[in-house]
Amino acid sequence: MKYLLCIVVFTLMLLHINAQQKLKEQFILKGTVQGQDEGWVYLSYADKNGKPVRDSAAVKNGSFEFKGLVKEPTMASFNGKLLSRSMDDPNYTNFFLEPAVMHITVGVNNFKEAKITGSKTQIEYQALQQPLNKLRNRWKVVMD
Repeated sequence: MKYLLCIVVFTLMLLHINAQQKLKEQFILKGTVQGQDEGWVYLSYADKNGKPVRDSAAVKNGSFEFKGLVKEPTMASFNGKLLSRSMDDPNYTNFFLEPAVMHITVGVNNFKEAKITGSKTQIEYQALQQPLNKLRNRWKVVMD
């Protein structure tokens, strides 16, 4: 009887530790697509084991939600209905996904101007991108 009780307690402890580890690695991405009540959005990223994931979520009343597991901040691709296969497609963007509750707001044909909250890494990335964007805009005048 003692032996059985020890096995049960040990099993419960392992399950508890496993559940806590998953919570540390879980992300929740809630979002809205302005100008789209229904349809699909897609999220691509590397999961906690480094394996590529391509997930989809239904847009209902302009809202959607993704859940998954990542160990650390990971660059993710996010898109709606693509108009081209180019990374410049207006319904495509990249951002950092991390184990946290995050929110994203995009507009149809304006995913590049996504508003993302809940990711410290994304905030740092955007701060680093600002000087580069200024430089790109200056060169765009010359190159066009």
